[in-house]
Amino acid sequence: MCTQMTESYPPPSYSRDYYNSFLPPYYPSSAGTYTPTPPAESFSSDQSAYNTQYPYANQFSQFPPEASMNLTEAYTYTAAPQLYTYTYLPSQPLYLDQQSPLPWAGAPLHPSTESQHIIPQALPAPASKSTSPLGNDPQSDTIKRQRYLHKNRVAATKCRSKKKQYIQQLQSRFEDLALAKRELQYQVQSLRDGLISLKEELDLEQRLKEFYRLLRRIQPSADAKDQQLIARALEKETPPASLSPSSDLSVDAITRLITPTTDPIEEDFNRDKVSQATGFIGAHSGRSWLHQLKRKGLRLDASWLGPETPDDFFADSISSVNYFLDSEELSVDLSVQPFTIPPQDVADELLDTYFDMVHPGFPIVGKTVFLHQYRRLYSEPQSKPPKKWLAIFNLILAIAAHHLSLTYFDEAGEWHDPSTYFSRGSKLGLADTSLIPHPDIQQAQIEGLAAFYLLIIGQVNRAWRISGTATRSAIAMGLHLRSISKDTLDISKELRCRVWWSIFVLETNLSVMTGRPYSVANQFCAAPLPLPFDEDQFGDAFVARLLADANARRALSKSLLSATAPDAETYLPAVKPCASLYFLFTVEIARIMRCAINLLYAPGATRLSSYSVGKALEDLISTIDSLQRRLPEPFQFSRPREDPAFETQRWCLAFQFYSAKMTIARIAIYRWERSGQATSSRWKEMSDICTNAACNMLSQLPDEPDIIWLGRIAPWCCILHDLMQALTVLLIELDSRVTHGAKDPEIISRYIQKGMHWLLAMASRHAASERAWQICQDLYLRLTPAATPLALRNP
Repeated sequence: MCTQMTESYPPPSYSRDYYNSFLPPYYPSSAGTYTPTPPAESFSSDQSAYNTQYPYANQFSQFPPEASMNLTEAYTYTAAPQLYTYTYLPSQPLYLDQQSPLPWAGAPLHPSTESQHIIPQALPAPASKSTSPLGNDPQSDTIKRQRYLHKNRVAATKCRSKKKQYIQQLQSRFEDLALAKRELQYQVQSLRDGLISLKEELDLEQRLKEFYRLLRRIQPSADAKDQQLIARALEKETPPASLSPSSDLSVDAITRLITPTTDPIEEDFNRDKVSQATGFIGAHSGRSWLHQLKRKGLRLDASWLGPETPDDFFADSISSVNYFLDSEELSVDLSVQPFTIPPQDVADELLDTYFDMVHPGFPIVGKTVFLHQYRRLYSEPQSKPPKKWLAIFNLILAIAAHHLSLTYFDEAGEWHDPSTYFSRGSKLGLADTSLIPHPDIQQAQIEGLAAFYLLIIGQVNRAWRISGTATRSAIAMGLHLRSISKDTLDISKELRCRVWWSIFVLETNLSVMTGRPYSVANQFCAAPLPLPFDEDQFGDAFVARLLADANARRALSKSLLSATAPDAETYLPAVKPCASLYFLFTVEIARIMRCAINLLYAPGATRLSSYSVGKALEDLISTIDSLQRRLPEPFQFSRPREDPAFETQRWCLAFQFYSAKMTIARIAIYRWERSGQATSSRWKEMSDICTNAACNMLSQLPDEPDIIWLGRIAPWCCILHDLMQALTVLLIELDSRVTHGAKDPEIISRYIQKGMHWLLAMASRHAASERAWQICQDLYLRLTPAATPLALRNP
């Protein structure tokens, strides 16, 4: 109401008498004289002012004319809000244009004696005085218009603020409901799996009852010996009451059957330094499979320990089958001069090795930008590169020097010592920093390169730890999400995207090696897949459009990786085989591996029904096979090729695909052995997939070991793990065939001996390979006592 009356005050139809009736005592009338308005009746000071007809009479009756004159000026329409500085006024609806609550709101109804008078000096005069309140002053209209617009702006600002808060509340509520929905969906799926599992167990019980009924029927007609055997079998007829159809399956019983349980650990990993160095090894690690096979042999025959076995080497511990060098001390010399650089010819050789052997599958560093900065380092000796760049430079040299030391150099020289470069890089980028530095992209690159170096020297436990730090540094920089920042160039966005996927692939490989969970689920990785174009192609118009257009980029990735994409054949002619295309397939394999670990090896998966596990296995194997068929012709490894082009990429993809198949299908062997369903064709088929993948991986290797050729293919750390994974699967298959008297164990033995010959050749230069060879040899000789160990002895 106040707002409307403010805009229309004073109406032109008001008369003078009507206007004067609103003025307090001693206000000037329209005639210019002071006309006091007497109250209707006198009242005492303790009466309420609101019980009188004229509430202002008692308050202003003692004012002199000068004060009343000032009040008149204060109540003119053009007076600013700052003039309302009274000590006390009752809360009456005055027709004033105010934008904040009345200054006297909340004042007591009975003012004190000291507040009965108003000091005239507290009311400064307005800047200008209207000659007539009813006059049409253009300046007054302008002021009213400005005030009106100002009030509208204030109201609009408040409205927008409230709307923003409401939208935020809705967004928060939507996220909460979406999370609750996902949790409910997971619970529903768990209940369905539990019901399927109960149904299978009830069906098994029905079959067991039929089996006992059949035994009772044939017992009278059997001979005496068979009758005794049947009687012993019938003595075990004790079906579990909790699964009997007539039993009462309570909600608690069902909940216990379907609630996911964690896999228990039977070992104290804090027992000694060796156990601490190895750490926990999960179910999807090849070392865990090797440990299960060894424990199975120990339970059947305690002589597996053997009198010639070193102490604690074949003890009942996961560290007894750890062929990596985690228990050895890490050689880091922090007293080195961190700013020393090698001669340029040595640096050129090491950088060529790194970008030829490591960079195609681990493009954590932008090649073009790094080489430009590297040339400046030697062409401008006065330049001082940053410490973090020097740390990256030294870690790259350390990785390349270690790779060369395994193949070409008998003894590492002064400028080919990988530990020296690693010490410099650690001092510049890891050790010589604050305790907990804030991450940046270069810090994530340093941590990723350090984790990769620790991996190739056999320090897998340390590599897994620092790879987690690199992952968190990358997440802190938002590299796991798609960037739409206008302050970042499209090429820079692509290079950052490759930094993320390099760390992603590294952590996935370490997760498979250690059997431990990864840091970030695939659902949280929204970064676009790397483009299948090398950095020297970023200047092309087609590639530049892909860098800027997220939809076209997504369509290209789908067309390359999925045959069911709508435009699967649209972009294929424009994509040529290159190192970046190989990295794209490497990333996709890593994503499938994470899905497999989550579906098959997570603690909650132990309670999934056989149907659910079998369906997941079929889907994952189908996905792997479909991706393999999408490989371009130069990358196809299933057919023999004499073309040396892309030999490294073709061979590495073969090991990655076969390793993924073994990791996925290994759970089928475990389920088949635990269930005892030897006639189950479904699990047997999946088990054969695992065994065939191991045989096919070893078939990729030449019959005669050649470590020089092997050094040109890939880093030995990845080769060693994949090779040991295949040998472990074949040793498990050999044990199964020997135990059940299956046919053709010689075929499996030939593949095992081939793999062990390769381990023997690698053992001459690689300490981890020597450990792996020793473990495999002892297990193989225990499984096949008639085998001749002379050909497998380490020279």
